[in-house]
Amino acid sequence: MSLYNIIKKPIVTEKMPWINGVYAVEIDSRATKIDVKKAIKEIYDIEVSDVRIVSVREKFKFLKKGVAMKRKPSKKAYISLKDKSQTLDFSAVK
Repeated sequence: MSLYNIIKKPIVTEKMPWINGVYAVEIDSRATKIDVKKAIKEIYDIEVSDVRIVSVREKFKFLKKGVAMKRKPSKKAYISLKDKSQTLDFSAVK
């Protein structure tokens, strides 16, 4: 798996704690913590201290004619940076 295919997109919401140096990204379903750490180091040239991974289950919507899938299952990674003064700019790729 290529390092550029591990990180799919950043997750930007009101609840994300950007102030504490924690960033959330959607990752490939086969990616591990080590893969995410290597990808951030290679692509953005930033040291990562901690990576936490969460599997997000699918959500369903019940209709009269049956069940329709509302959201597909995915995986999220919460990335903590070693240096809190650094920022992770997703638009600047090395």
